[in-house]
Amino acid sequence: MSGIGEAAAIIGVAQAAQQSIKSTYDFVQAIRDAPEAIVGFRDAIGNLEGRLKSLTFLDGDVKDATTHAEVEMTGVGPAINACGEACVGFQRQLDTWIKNDSGSLRDSVRIVLHKKTINKHRSIVETADKRLQAAIGILTL
Repeated sequence: MSGIGEAAAIIGVAQAAQQSIKSTYDFVQAIRDAPEAIVGFRDAIGNLEGRLKSLTFLDGDVKDATTHAEVEMTGVGPAINACGEACVGFQRQLDTWIKNDSGSLRDSVRIVLHKKTINKHRSIVETADKRLQAAIGILTL
């Protein structure tokens, strides 16, 4: 079984979450002069989004049921999908916190007040990224 097959299977499992992760990544990229918590989240989701993006060219290349079963056993699918769902909710929260232009003092204060929530979502993203890295590593052995 090739590493390409496993990577393609990972993308197949995580396809639903990929769009919400990308959307949240694009949204936080647009926030200028963001407080430190947002910068950390932006970096974490940028890493995950980049890793998923690098696997998208493999989408649909795997038809092997064994490969899909091996990917399912790693648990990467539920982790990525949970991350995608968390990203949708987090983006909704950011939309309510940032009502003016992203550089306003009022919006910056709101973000600082919600630093704990931002860090929680950063942790979800980092965990999903680490699960994805581990799955790729395990499956390509």
